[in-house]
Amino acid sequence: MPCPLVVVVLARAFRAGADRARDETADSAVAELVGFDVVRVVDFLAMGGMMRTGRLPRGSGERLNDGILLYCCPLSRPRYSREAGVPELPEVETMRRGIATAIGMRVDTVEVPAGRLRPLLMQPPPRELAAEVCGCVIEAAERHGKRIALRLGSPGTSRRQAATGCRWLVIEPRMTGLLLVAEPPSQEHVRLRLGGRCERGCQQQLLFWDRRGLGTVRLVDAAGLEQLCGPSRLGPDALTIDTATFASRLRDSTRAVKVALLDQRAVAGIGNLYAAEMLFHAGIDPRVRCRQLSRVRWG
Repeated sequence: MPCPLVVVVLARAFRAGADRARDETADSAVAELVGFDVVRVVDFLAMGGMMRTGRLPRGSGERLNDGILLYCCPLSRPRYSREAGVPELPEVETMRRGIATAIGMRVDTVEVPAGRLRPLLMQPPPRELAAEVCGCVIEAAERHGKRIALRLGSPGTSRRQAATGCRWLVIEPRMTGLLLVAEPPSQEHVRLRLGGRCERGCQQQLLFWDRRGLGTVRLVDAAGLEQLCGPSRLGPDALTIDTATFASRLRDSTRAVKVALLDQRAVAGIGNLYAAEMLFHAGIDPRVRCRQLSRVRWG
């Protein structure tokens, strides 16, 4: 069974994450939890009218883990907020799903708009990155914690060749970054634009928009991806971790419980916003040390 601390927050978080992704927005996210106190979850989700709850027809959601179903219904128009929270696992996962139409796109142009804005950390530098990425095909969009990794391959290569020779464009949104296939909130803050044609031959674009310019873009090979996102840097993902693993990685720590939750090596994807939400819902003082919590608290 999934860890209840994580489950409750993720269900609510997909509503907040939807406001950040223009292409794949959601008006509601309904969590159906098997073997868990559904009444408590429904009450939590209903706070402030942030979600509506209920059952939706079979096939209208996607199973993310045992006992969890998340459902999405389209909004009539997308919404943005300048005060949107720092991208964490739910927002980044929403972005990953929102760029699904870019999978299969052959990259013909790479543009890094010049301007007076703070430049992003980009490795390699823009000209070299453009030369390396042009002509590649976006084969997949993966999420590693709070990063999105676009797997790039060469046209006409077999799956076996692609598995050994592909590279990844790893994008970390950080404070205000958005990865989009639709028009951005403002043209001024577009930091990277990939243009090309999708598998059906129609024009396609993929944009990285970042108001504050704190995000990063890195082109890496398999070894580089392992260094950035491997087990030495990221722990089990918060969407897939189970209760026993969650407890075993945190309960013996001498750190404050909130500090431990923010450690990406322990559990990947949880940031300040949702760590605070989790502890508030559980009624736990964030300053309490992990090892001071009872085994019952750890599930």
